[in-house]
Amino acid sequence: MESPHYQKGRLHLDAQNNIVPADLLRHDGYRWNMNALYERIRLNPVIADYFRGEGYELAFDHINKAFFVPYCFQAILTGAIGEEAIRALLLEEGFTFEPVPERLFGVADLKMAAVPYYIDCKYFSDWTMQRFSLSPEDPAYHDKLNDAHFKVHARKKLDTISTYHGEPGKLLYINLVSHFSRLLDYYTADFITPVEQFTDASIVWLQGALQEDTVALPQVAFQRLCQDMKRAMAHEKESFDVNANS
Repeated sequence: MESPHYQKGRLHLDAQNNIVPADLLRHDGYRWNMNALYERIRLNPVIADYFRGEGYELAFDHINKAFFVPYCFQAILTGAIGEEAIRALLLEEGFTFEPVPERLFGVADLKMAAVPYYIDCKYFSDWTMQRFSLSPEDPAYHDKLNDAHFKVHARKKLDTISTYHGEPGKLLYINLVSHFSRLLDYYTADFITPVEQFTDASIVWLQGALQEDTVALPQVAFQRLCQDMKRAMAHEKESFDVNANS
């Protein structure tokens, strides 16, 4: 989409979401800063260096007047940025990846190397996260952004992963950033029953890897997840080596 009023990632819109010149913006309109997605990325040196190394953009700084329509911006660009940012954080922690099998395309974004651990990367805002707990009677309730829908799809994805591998797999949901200190939740395959240990979990839900106000620093929950995964993967490797040599 193009507009003469678009300027390096910024648009001004009225209350009906029509694009207007900046000098005609009224009190009921708003400014859409598309670069807000990248501002968080640029402030984290691990992610910023990874993006530069891969040749990814770190801002909407081109001079033309073309831009993403809101649906593509949210559904495609935001998701892609979140996926690559989370990949960068995990690579920095020493994890490696292998391609997601073709039959599991669309089930998850990343697959950990040598183990059936899959990661569904999210770049949800805190507002989106809050909507998950709303009741159907709430005006802000969304038919897909709600807890029940999320859990049903997670169980289906996990079942698909485990069926493909012929053994229990793990599905990890990692959201990139949050203003709040988020918990790390481990669940059994029903996505209802909580467990204490990563090794006992089938579904993992980390609602924020980075702290919004200090995105250069990981949240404590992310650090714990990385430690738990490293221990679990080391144990699986030891078990594999023992079985291979017996």
